[in-house]
Amino acid sequence: MLSQECQLLAEIEFWREMIEHEKNAVSVEALERMRQALALAERKLLMLEPDWADTDSATLARLGSSRISARRH
Repeated sequence: MLSQECQLLAEIEFWREMIEHEKNAVSVEALERMRQALALAERKLLMLEPDWADTDSATLARLGSSRISARRH
């Protein structure tokens, strides 16, 4: 796996954990910014691997990216 992919997967996992652990402790605005950061990292990963764009969530979970953001740009 390429270094950039590893970094993005780590960032995705970081934001997921932050959202899960802080969802009741931060403002709605802060939570939305975390979700936007997560979505951006997921989009960047998809840009590196365009074939993943049509991959289902279960497969992405095995690859380290368990969900694709609903918002794609």
